[in-house]
Amino acid sequence: MIPPRFYFANNFAANGLAAVEEKGKWGFINARGEVVIPLRFQYASNFSANGLAAVRDNWKYGYINEKGEMVIKPKFEESGPFINGLARIKEKERYGFINEKGEIVIEPKLYWPGDFSDNGLAIYHDVENWKWGFINTQGEIVIEPRFAHVNDFATNGLALAQEKEYGEVGYINSQGEWAIPPRFIAGSDFADNGLAFVEESEFINAKGETVVSVESEDSVEDCSIEVLKNAQRKIIWPHPKEIPVLCKNLYESDLEEDLENVVWPHREAESGDAEAQKELGWMHNRGIGAEEDKVKATEWFRKAAEQGDKDGQFELGKSYFFARGVTQNDAEAEQWFKKSAEQGHIWAQDAVRQMKEVKLLKESANKGDINAHYELARIYDVGWWEMKNEEIAKQWYKLAAELGHAEAQVTVGKMYDQRDCSSKEKTEAMKWYKLAAAQGNVLAQRILGIKYQCGCIYGIAVDYVEAEKWYRKAAEQGDDEAKLYLGEMYEKGQGVKVNQTEAMKWYKLAAEQGNWRAQAALEAMIKRSEEKRQ
Repeated sequence: MIPPRFYFANNFAANGLAAVEEKGKWGFINARGEVVIPLRFQYASNFSANGLAAVRDNWKYGYINEKGEMVIKPKFEESGPFINGLARIKEKERYGFINEKGEIVIEPKLYWPGDFSDNGLAIYHDVENWKWGFINTQGEIVIEPRFAHVNDFATNGLALAQEKEYGEVGYINSQGEWAIPPRFIAGSDFADNGLAFVEESEFINAKGETVVSVESEDSVEDCSIEVLKNAQRKIIWPHPKEIPVLCKNLYESDLEEDLENVVWPHREAESGDAEAQKELGWMHNRGIGAEEDKVKATEWFRKAAEQGDKDGQFELGKSYFFARGVTQNDAEAEQWFKKSAEQGHIWAQDAVRQMKEVKLLKESANKGDINAHYELARIYDVGWWEMKNEEIAKQWYKLAAELGHAEAQVTVGKMYDQRDCSSKEKTEAMKWYKLAAAQGNVLAQRILGIKYQCGCIYGIAVDYVEAEKWYRKAAEQGDDEAKLYLGEMYEKGQGVKVNQTEAMKWYKLAAEQGNWRAQAALEAMIKRSEEKRQ
């Protein structure tokens, strides 16, 4: 038994140590509650199986060993646990992977990659065509990005995938082939028992055979609660317009009509049933089976919370934190998060810790810390513990940008780009991109190159000379996409004289970094060259 002392504590890792936080600092204790690694970090995650733990110091992430020694210096914007020998890190808004020595084995050029599964493959995102594929531990593309949605590979070697947005889903193998062809409206990952849940209440095996079919005789009211639980907790993925229903009678007609005709648990909620009150709060919060009404949602969450329901307490904390149906109140939010956390609610425990971190960041931001402004923006943008607030995130991004934070300036530029097509908005976007590019931000330099090359579709005049200038600046910093585009300009003679040798040089440099489009362009040039010789 370890007496209550710490503001936040993780579970104990396999090595017998747990990350804890007290007075805004993190360290590690053993099973007897003794501090074995002093509380000196801004944040600490639990140790991975290899004996390394990610910690944050001076707003950068590094790794310590079990003696508390810094073995990988803090230099990353983000860092994750080691899984199968590799850890995901972030530098300059892109992700890569390091090994246990801290050596970069996959350059940080990826957008939102997953962790490596047991088969050595990880999800990666191609932002150009907005598709998902898989890379291996060398960063090589092994499954081309052709999926609208895809999940990590399960232990049985299959991954849930969807080729077309809102299309049917199926399961692929590690070669990217359909092991179970797409024929389901929705599905889940395969569990350790070898089964996956798919449409119309069926459980299938790895061959796609139905092994269990749920023919529930439960009341419609009971089914509605299951609907809400699954929709709220996102058990079924990925189709956003379908709600997983565990009773086939709700699938016999149009889903929306079924939901409208469901007898929801109002009676039980009004009778004081905390579970029903919580469900009713979720319904009003999401607008599922009841009108979307944040005030009513908060009222029901409060009724459940006051009865000691930990989910209700967590949701009430969120209502106060984000002013959903009530006036914003951090103190009230923290109070309810703590009550929920004390009952073991994992997200609430995380919320308590994150609120403390937000408070510290705000204190630093008020002292003029530029990085603190940006970190706050990221918190509200990314949305910890299922929380995000776009408007607050924009405010902090703008403040950080005005103080000269390059990454924030790029984000603000994107914000103006996404508003509308007016010349005023486009001019403002270009202003922020140029400020970031002048500081050497690679992404801003590449964006400027794209805009000047494509011209009118971005609301500006085509200027190949400017495009070539910015592509070159980004390429000279190692950006593979900029190298690809620079190769295209030399091949087409845009802003420069046609020069096949230079084009092939830049294609080759990008291809050597694993850029599959550069590889294809290089192969096409070589093929045309060989055909001319014949």
